[in-house]
Amino acid sequence: MENIQPSPKVQNNFHLEKWFLDCVTEEGQAIILYAAKLKWKKWTVPYTSWLFYNTKSGLSNKSRFRNVTFPEIKNDNIYWNDNDFQVLGAWKQLSASIKAIIFSSQVEVAAEDGQNGYLWYLKAEADTRARFNDYLEMAMLEGELNVAGSTADGATIISGSAAGAGNVGTEGLFAAIESRGNITSGITGVNAATDLAEFDAILAEFDKQGAIEENMMFVNRATSLAMDDMLASMNSYG
Repeated sequence: MENIQPSPKVQNNFHLEKWFLDCVTEEGQAIILYAAKLKWKKWTVPYTSWLFYNTKSGLSNKSRFRNVTFPEIKNDNIYWNDNDFQVLGAWKQLSASIKAIIFSSQVEVAAEDGQNGYLWYLKAEADTRARFNDYLEMAMLEGELNVAGSTADGATIISGSAAGAGNVGTEGLFAAIESRGNITSGITGVNAATDLAEFDAILAEFDKQGAIEENMMFVNRATSLAMDDMLASMNSYG
């Protein structure tokens, strides 16, 4: 027997319809027309306005909430006739319309008064927080202090950069190691005995600073292979 599950009931309690139309004349006059209708449950609020610019009188605007007329689409043309604004115009559609659902929610909640409905919610909040923490960690690792005269857009000097380098920014772990860490050119892979002596010298330097178990070594591939060869040559299996 096939198990058929009922589809969730979607309540359209909220609806917003918006129109934007504009026109520019060869003389430089411009007008922007706007009409909207907001529906929420049993309430409906219409609104319309226009913004007009005249090269002689300047900018003017009007708006109202009553007797709102909306544009109509006929044969790929948009017509708007508003008697109160004394606006009559037609706009020809030159390309296909763009339609998209920007939000859809199936989260239904019940209020204390017994009413129910669908609410806006933040989706994947945990993923967003994880990405934010990743960016913070990368800043702590790869952050660089400014150089003298650093600019934000190629021209504007960042505040504090005019005084010199190192005044602005976050010094990440890698930059801190290069500027004030223990840097060595030892363990070059000459031979196991030499590499071992150089490795002991590195450990001795760590001992001077204390907490040797909290130190770590960042090495390139060549140094890593040299350390492998050194350790391999020290065991009984060669």
